[in-house]
Amino acid sequence: MSPSLQSSCVSGVIPKSSQVHKSHSRQFWKAGDYQVDSAEKSLPVGGIEHIRIHPKFLHSNATSHKWALGAIAELLDNALDEVSNGATFVKIDALNVDSVGDGKSPMLLFQDNGGGMNPDSLRHCMSFGYSVKSKKANTIGQYGNGFKTSTMRLGADVIVFSRTPAKEARVATCSIGLLSYTFLRDTDRQDIIVPMVDFEVQSNGLQKLLRSHINDWDKNMETIKRWSPFSTESELLEQLKFIGQQGTRIIVYNLWENDEGELELDFHMDSHDIQLRGVNKDAGKIMQSDHLPYSKHFLSYRYSLRSYASILYLRLPSLFKIILRGVEVRHHCLVNEMMIVEKHTYKPLKSTGEMLSDGKAIDESQHILDMKAVVTLGFVKDAKEHPNIQGFNVYHKNRLIKPFWQVWNSSGSHGRGIIGVLEANFVEPAHDKQGFERTSVLARLEARLLKMQKDYWFSHCHKVGYYNHYVNKNGRPSLIGPSIPKNKSNLHRQNGLVLKAFPRSSRSRTRRLPAKKFQKDACRLTHGESAQQLREMPRSISCTEVQDGGIIVAENTCKDLAIGDAQQQKAHPSNSRERYEFLKTEFRRLQQDLFGAQKQMEAALEERNTLKRELEDERSHGMESDTELRKKLKEAVMRVKKLEAENMRLKSSQ
Repeated sequence: MSPSLQSSCVSGVIPKSSQVHKSHSRQFWKAGDYQVDSAEKSLPVGGIEHIRIHPKFLHSNATSHKWALGAIAELLDNALDEVSNGATFVKIDALNVDSVGDGKSPMLLFQDNGGGMNPDSLRHCMSFGYSVKSKKANTIGQYGNGFKTSTMRLGADVIVFSRTPAKEARVATCSIGLLSYTFLRDTDRQDIIVPMVDFEVQSNGLQKLLRSHINDWDKNMETIKRWSPFSTESELLEQLKFIGQQGTRIIVYNLWENDEGELELDFHMDSHDIQLRGVNKDAGKIMQSDHLPYSKHFLSYRYSLRSYASILYLRLPSLFKIILRGVEVRHHCLVNEMMIVEKHTYKPLKSTGEMLSDGKAIDESQHILDMKAVVTLGFVKDAKEHPNIQGFNVYHKNRLIKPFWQVWNSSGSHGRGIIGVLEANFVEPAHDKQGFERTSVLARLEARLLKMQKDYWFSHCHKVGYYNHYVNKNGRPSLIGPSIPKNKSNLHRQNGLVLKAFPRSSRSRTRRLPAKKFQKDACRLTHGESAQQLREMPRSISCTEVQDGGIIVAENTCKDLAIGDAQQQKAHPSNSRERYEFLKTEFRRLQQDLFGAQKQMEAALEERNTLKRELEDERSHGMESDTELRKKLKEAVMRVKKLEAENMRLKSSQ
């Protein structure tokens, strides 16, 4: 028997309703504030004592879920994990919604057709300190605690029906378990007791499956009937029939209320959805979702279970369905809502091959090093409407952990409209699966996502109507980029040719060679100057000297100069005649390159002057138009004054 589960049977007399009826808060965040009997209980002597868990722990354990839809997602995870056992659907529904006036309160139903739980598995599920999920790599859950935290976050009580088929020399069984915070609280229990009953499926029907004495089985059944919504054994067995051959049926009742005394979950706003009341609903976002169809999930996932469930999993098995209140939830891929899509690969650490090449040892967790995340980002298709929407949807093992994670907290409009999707299996999710543990791995991922978003924004924001400082007048991205200050570079693009104006270096000690003198001396060399005169002449200028001299040259010309210098350093002719011919050829080539660069510069200056003249003409035309309009306005004012004077004269004559 589980150490945290004192007994699967309930000892003592079941208290009457008049004895246990107490006034307790129906609000979740206040449900743990109740007085308990402080009298010392006699503990069993002899043997090893088990650790007792007070019923208040059920409430405090459930507070890890700040968001009710996150608790529902935990139960969906359990159903999806049953795909390996044959599950093809999970059904979420509301019971007794239309029977509130008859004294019945609404209940929340979760049902799947997975492998079900045998008597031992059900006790493990409803007890503390047991987990089998951490041993399975293909399951979403890790700690085996999600069932308790999620059900207790949604309501005060939960009853579980489960059926397993016969296999591997085991008979088919049915089990019923009750985890009731109301029962434990109203009977002043000092530790958690979970009544359970089991049945063996035989050809002639269900037969009682005893784990101890028949009296214990009967007491458990009476407790379940007393504290569950089903007051007779036939009603309980009827619930088992809804399951079929295998599966699990979970009913959460005594649902929590908000501060206004209304249920947290709203079943009436949409008959095919379950929504949250209160602060999660923003009237402005609801109105926006009507005319921003591609942004609907961002605007509604915080309060709509249908919207949240549609993006909860990155990939949904082809034969598996999520059915919400009788209507299937259509799986939605957020990448389909993007435009101008880019993909980037992020590796948190070095790969195994890189580690081996560096001569480093590979530890047991080396498989983590081989993980990578493919980040897909783009503008949402409604981005031209400039909605305040952005964020990365980070999945872990196919499960959405951080929806629309905003890593760029800009005070202005920077980053708006950009959404991203990635699966990061190298970061650890928190216990409620609504965030990640704050580790250095997560910090590096956040920094990289921020850089990706900024680079994407400064490359594409002008395409959806935002002003971009780093795009030139032709609508092409500048070579400057957001990381280089504008005053540190002077780059221009003229006729498709990149021209650079290199500043003169203050560290240069080489005398500047004027362009005209350089051309004149080069011409003298081609007409037969002597080698001695050649040696007395200034040597050929290098690429660095051209830059230091402030001469504007084409970028490819600068590269050619550098190549020429390198070739000149390699070649050392043995006699003066060969050196003379070599230098003459070099000067001719440099002269041609310089002339070509000057022609390109003259063409660029001519285009600049043309644009300047056009601008001046436009300004003068504007001034003329302004003068003409002023003149017409003055004439109109004069006519109005004349008409007013004429009107006054006519009135006075009458």
